[in-house]
Formats: sequence, C-alpha cells, structure tokens
Amino acid sequence: MKHKGIALLFLLVLLLCGCKKEPEESIGDERTVPLDRVLEALKTESVASYESAFPPDFCRTYREAYPDMPETVEALLAAANVHNREHYGEDCTIRYELTGTELCAPSQFTGEYQYNRLDSFSFTLPTVSEAARIHVTVYHTGPFDEVQTEVVYEVLLIDGTWYLHPMLFGTVLDH
Repeated sequence: MKHKGIALLFLLVLLLCGCKKEPEESIGDERTVPLDRVLEALKTESVASYESAFPPDFCRTYREAYPDMPETVEALLAAANVHNREHYGEDCTIRYELTGTELCAPSQFTGEYQYNRLDSFSFTLPTVSEAARIHVTVYHTGPFDEVQTEVVYEVLLIDGTWYLHPMLFGTVLDH
C-alpha cells in the first residue's frame, strides 16, 4: 500500500511538471520593442511612452497640427484600460508573442505619408533603413476571460530605432 501511495505521488508530480504553462512575459525581438512601449504606456497611462512607439517626426508634426494630442492619447489609454478591466477583470494582463516576420522594401515608406484617420494631415517619413511586417499573437488574460488574437503590425527602422508605422497610431494592442 505504501508503494502505491509513493507511485501515485510520483505520477502526480510527473503530470504537474509536464503541464505547459503559458509564459507571462512577452516574447519578441528588436522589431517588437515598439509593442513593449505601448504595453508600458498602457500600464502607466504615459503619453510619452506611447509616443515613443512612433517616429518622433510624426508625433512632432501631429502635435503642431493638433495641440490637444496629449489629451487625446491620455483618453485613449484610459479608455483602453477601462475596456480591459471590464472585459478581463481588474488583474488583467496583456502580452504578445512574435510568430513571424516579413521583411518589406523600405522604399515603400519614403515620401509623403497621408495619415489615414485625418484627411488633412500628412507628413514626410524620414529615411527608413529597414521595414517589416511582424505577426504577433496578443494575449489578453484576466479572471473574467482569456482571448488571443493574431495581429500584423508594420514596423520601421529609423535612425537605428524600431517604430510602429504611423498608420497604427491609436493601437492599444486591442483585438
């Protein structure tokens, strides 16, 4: 009887060790750093962190055209956090996992760019040395629900730093 108990306990330990647990941290590379900045902005509701995910020229030009940009971003982050708490619970987490990368020709991002959410707003992208489409799985997890979504983001390498393409301004890693 004693040997059966030990064998049963050993089996239980093996089963528990064999269970795959989802990682609690985001998994990416240098191209996903802008997503880390967005996650940090969501955690802290920091406008500066959010803006750092996008090319500085874009944010500077946007601020000149629309001086209320900081208040708009603040409202965006606050609304995203309210949404996440309502749908996933107070202790919700958001993380991502990089699942693929497609390199793009940087030349497709040169010249003037018309911001697709504001008809009258355009600016010129600085020199893009690399560009890619990154495929990520975004995980929203909390006591109320767990959702995973496949998302594609365009990222640009400008002066040695990766940024989200300005057309993604407004993203909060939502599905």
